[in-house]
Amino acid sequence: PSSKMVLGTAWTHKHLRRIARAFGDVLFVDATEGTNDEERPLLTVSVRTLLMKQVVVLRAVLPNNQRWVYRWFFQDVISSLLGKSFSNQVKVVLTDGDWNEMAAVDEAFNSHFKIAIRQRC
Repeated sequence: PSSKMVLGTAWTHKHLRRIARAFGDVLFVDATEGTNDEERPLLTVSVRTLLMKQVVVLRAVLPNNQRWVYRWFFQDVISSLLGKSFSNQVKVVLTDGDWNEMAAVDEAFNSHFKIAIRQRC
């Protein structure tokens, strides 16, 4: 028998995509633990508007914190949900100290975030 399982899910909204495109020069990326019953990490991507308001433009419930999950997110999810050209405008990606997250961002620079640098917050 065949069975299907959801490993991770990500979402945004048309209004949030417009905000991301308008203010997406700097991305703030953060994974938070303990936000759901299954204890899966919640990954958020946010931008800061001209009025210094932080807006979460993309959310994802991840299966775990392994490197392949972050690779999937940074190389596939962002371009699928925010548009293929979105990553070309990103100049800085701010992450915390999670090694798997940082490594996946660095890998994505070769193919997706070509003009961006990664900084730790």
